[in-house]
Amino acid sequence: MTLANEWDAKVSYQVTGNNIKQSSQTLKTGDTAYGHGISIPQGKQITLTNFISDHPQTFKVIATFTGLKNSSYQSRKITKLVEVYTITPNTSSRENALGIYSDPTNGFEETNSKVNVSYEFYYEDGTPVNFKKGTAYLALGSLNNYQNGQDHYEYAKVISGGKALGLAGASVSVHNGNTLYSTYPNTARESEYGADSHYNTNPQHSPDFDKYYGWDTGWVNSKAFYGSGLVSLEGSKYTFEVGVDGEKYFTTDELRNNLPANHLWYNMATVIPRTDIQKPELTVRYKHTNVALG
Repeated sequence: MTLANEWDAKVSYQVTGNNIKQSSQTLKTGDTAYGHGISIPQGKQITLTNFISDHPQTFKVIATFTGLKNSSYQSRKITKLVEVYTITPNTSSRENALGIYSDPTNGFEETNSKVNVSYEFYYEDGTPVNFKKGTAYLALGSLNNYQNGQDHYEYAKVISGGKALGLAGASVSVHNGNTLYSTYPNTARESEYGADSHYNTNPQHSPDFDKYYGWDTGWVNSKAFYGSGLVSLEGSKYTFEVGVDGEKYFTTDELRNNLPANHLWYNMATVIPRTDIQKPELTVRYKHTNVALG
């Protein structure tokens, strides 16, 4: 399977909810969204469409991507992708929101929510793609951990249609069978969050947490693998749960309501930048035994 950047894809939306405000913005090289950078090559642009509820509510968005040019499975072109989002608030007093990028590999943004999202791919002739076990792998990226240990991390849980796998060289690993997240902080230097008690990263608790500073800008970035895990796909439909969790700041409604960064960016692709894991050199030594022949 190949799911590469689709800068020219078209996307339409259907929204179910009460008074959901919808707005769009065009992003080009050097632009930021939701406070972070996105790697967009010169001459390319994408659209970010936001769906915002001014009060906590569960709502649904169906995104239909057409005109895909760089995606395929077993040498057959994939031209359409349907994503179905259910956005559930995780606070009692804050607005919750979803932002979807027109390039499906750039994924989505969520604020104050847990997102359940399902995916279905289609060939040129309109038939659904049915992935055979062991033949299609999807990389789920931008899974940040901002805290010591498991205080505040972003996760992706496979609900159906696949199995979570670790990616060699990445900070993300598999937990409880089918959930992907990083056990240790993997995102920023301690000095950048030192003024905020919610982000007091301790390098002693985080091996190599600053190893690939600036990795989180999308799949154009050669170090994007560091915040990624893999899913082996099977069948014609797969569903993930994506959100922010932790053992410290997400345990009560009051703590979630006061958290300064109850938000995440999630993305996916199959054109995975090569990791920095090198194959070990193989040394073969032979032991000779002399046997006397009588």
